[in-house]
Amino acid sequence: MIRKLLAAMFFVLAAVCTSASAQSLLVVSRANDELVMMDPETGNVTARYATGSFPHEVAYDESTARVFAAAYAGDAVTMLDLKTGRLETWSISGSSPHGVAARAGRIWVTSEETSEILELDPDTGVVIDRWDTGGWRSHMLAVSWNSDHLYVANIDSGSVSFINTRTDETNVVTTGAGAEGIDISPDGAEVWVSNRSENTVSIIDTALGNVTHELDTDGEFPVKLRFRPDGEEVWIANNSSGTLIVIDAETRETRAIIETGPRPLGLAFSADSKWAYCSMPSSNEVLVIDTATYRIMRRLSAPLSPDGMVWLPF
Repeated sequence: MIRKLLAAMFFVLAAVCTSASAQSLLVVSRANDELVMMDPETGNVTARYATGSFPHEVAYDESTARVFAAAYAGDAVTMLDLKTGRLETWSISGSSPHGVAARAGRIWVTSEETSEILELDPDTGVVIDRWDTGGWRSHMLAVSWNSDHLYVANIDSGSVSFINTRTDETNVVTTGAGAEGIDISPDGAEVWVSNRSENTVSIIDTALGNVTHELDTDGEFPVKLRFRPDGEEVWIANNSSGTLIVIDAETRETRAIIETGPRPLGLAFSADSKWAYCSMPSSNEVLVIDTATYRIMRRLSAPLSPDGMVWLPF
């Protein structure tokens, strides 16, 4: 009886350990034109996948286990099916795709060259729909939980475009000069956007369609912005001042300022919100940060010029 109990306990423990270690961080390497799969604990590289030229952003669609990376200089989008290993790069001529979002079997990319959002067929990469953003240099992209709305940060016009994918209606909200980083709260109630030329963050009520708050980023050139998956905090990378600022999403107060070193850029989180990851293209590192203490726990060696990242549960 005791032997059986010990065997059962060992099985459960082994399953927990396997589950805990079965996680990956997929990192864009701008300089190497590839996606790199890394162990988020050790930094060991487990796989590499070629992309188009000069990729920046990457998105993961949990419903299909597919990854999409936008190659800015190559006018291309790369699709990686993590179930089958299928890897394809699709040409999207004349679009300069940068921001990318994927949800429920759908994929969208920003077209900086034409100031549009393109929806692609997730199997072939063919453009199946497009929307004019009404802004200039449409850069980063966020999508609502039900895929009904797209939110686009327009750098040169300092605005955010609200695009209704059902009615094709577009509304443009002025935020601040250099609007770049953008994310939507998990409950869909707010969109936050970082205005890199003003060192501010604008908070937009999605129901009202206007800016309700403007916050200081306590640093210079805020480029990327992400909600923690539990919705409690917003993390912002101040690229020029070498800091991450952590803001309480409800009170709007600063919880922490983390000194990272030069040029922090991309942000990602583990699904349980316990770990934050920040790409550092100047030093070719990925920082691993404990979100409970805001301490940098590890500096992982990363592929050349890391940028966008996604955390994978396997």
